[in-house]
Amino acid sequence: MKNLFTSVALLFALVPLQAQQKPDKPNPAKTESVIFKNASLTIRQGEDNDSINIYPKMGTGNMWVVQYSYQAPEYPQMTDDEYYESLIFQLAPPKGKRFMLKDEDLVKANTVFQKSCFCADRGYFKISKGTITGTRINNTTWKITANYVVPAKNGLSMGPISKSFSARFRIQTQK
Repeated sequence: MKNLFTSVALLFALVPLQAQQKPDKPNPAKTESVIFKNASLTIRQGEDNDSINIYPKMGTGNMWVVQYSYQAPEYPQMTDDEYYESLIFQLAPPKGKRFMLKDEDLVKANTVFQKSCFCADRGYFKISKGTITGTRINNTTWKITANYVVPAKNGLSMGPISKSFSARFRIQTQK
C-alpha cells in the first residue's frame, strides 16, 4: 500500500513538470512575389452566379500576371490559426522601366485580393482603390510597391482595410 501512495505522489509531482515545457515554436511567416509572363487573368462569378463570390483564374496569354502572397506564422499545436492573403493582377509587359496603376486602372487589371482564414469575411475582393507602382531593377526583376484598400464584404467585415507591401518580383514562365 505504501508503494501505491509513493507511485501516485510521484505521478502528481511529474504533471507540473510536463506543463512547464516550452510551447512549440511557430512556423515562420512566408512571402512570395512572382511575375508570370505569357499569362492572363480572368475573374469568374460564383457557380450560382451570385454577386458576392468571385474567383480569379490564371491562364495563358500575352500579359504578365503579378502575385504577392503572405502566409502568417502558424503554431503547430493551435487549431484554426492559419492566415493567408494575396494580391494578384495583370498588366501588359511594360515597355519602359516603370509602370503605375491607380484606381480605375486596378479594375482594368482585374486586381483581386484574397483573404484565407477561419473567419467570416474570407474570400476574394475586387480592388478598385489604390496605387501599384513598379520599377525595373534588371531584365528579370522588378520592385513593386502597392498601397490599396480592401472593401468590406457585405456586412461581414468591420469596414474597408488599407493594405500595402513593397517587394522584389522575379519574372518566370507560367506553369
